[in-house]
Amino acid sequence: MKSVRRPLVPAFSNAYLHFNPAQASRLAALALAMCAGQAIGQTTTALQDQTCVGNRSGNLTCTAGEFSTIVAFQSTSNTPPVCVAGSTLTFNASIGLTNSNTNRYDIGFFVGQQGNDPRATTAGNICSASVVPTSLLPSAPWNNQDGDTCADLPETTTPSNFVSWTVNNMKVQCVGNASGQLSIPYVVSYDQNSTNNASCSASTVVNGSPSKCNAGTGILSVGVNPVLVSGYIELTKQTLPDGSTQSFSFTATAPESVNLFTSTDGGTTITPVGSNTATVNLTDNNSVRFYMPVLPATANRTLTITETLVNNWQSTASIVCSPVAGGGTPTVTVDNAARSITAV
Repeated sequence: MKSVRRPLVPAFSNAYLHFNPAQASRLAALALAMCAGQAIGQTTTALQDQTCVGNRSGNLTCTAGEFSTIVAFQSTSNTPPVCVAGSTLTFNASIGLTNSNTNRYDIGFFVGQQGNDPRATTAGNICSASVVPTSLLPSAPWNNQDGDTCADLPETTTPSNFVSWTVNNMKVQCVGNASGQLSIPYVVSYDQNSTNNASCSASTVVNGSPSKCNAGTGILSVGVNPVLVSGYIELTKQTLPDGSTQSFSFTATAPESVNLFTSTDGGTTITPVGSNTATVNLTDNNSVRFYMPVLPATANRTLTITETLVNNWQSTASIVCSPVAGGGTPTVTVDNAARSITAV
């Protein structure tokens, strides 16, 4: 019997509401408007791999406070409960706006695809970005006051007037916050001037001055659970002679406070275990991935996988590990006699 256990990554992969109120009373009115169904919606598709608004405009302060915003990041049907370092995933965003008491033009929405703040000017930063193109009008209260190709929002003196905007097909790299949750920085930008920008689009939209924006960070969730930054060990069972139908049991154990996830189809379907231990039975040439959240980095993140011995099979057959891939530099220890592998 030969067990092949491949440690690949300690790594970084339906809605979480992030509140960024300009005024508490306006935010309360906005929430009431949502519950009362007073929202008027628009849906657009983001352009991925764009320059960020900070690179286009310079450092942003986002201090004007002319909008109250509610941003909800929404998972798609194939969003996993965990994500792996270096991987990317797509998601949607719902943006709720109460407009200011004066006209605002060329509204843009950005998320940092690399976990980067869209306000920053760091070279190489990329974002997913969207505007409401005027080709989608009329769609009140969105209008075209400055005659260019990006929609505008007119002034309002009624804080309960709630504008909803759904942006699909946004992309982000799996980067976690201090708690290990997938974290997504965003910016809502706008212009205070009615300058006709004939080429206005998601690729070119900018804010009018450093203060004319709202910024925040949201968490992507599947159901009520945040997507967690995780690593995994992939284990493949190989028997000699090949093709045996014998079933072999493998148990993964993580620290007590850490819940594991498993996948038997190469990560297409990832299932939460709800415990720090998981047992999977494999036959020849079948594989399993044991996923474990890897943040915070200072916490104990030791994952041990042990095979249960089966009568009439060699108890000291070799365990072969492939090189570690992905982020991090875990220490991997193999114990043939104990039929175990440990990654720290």
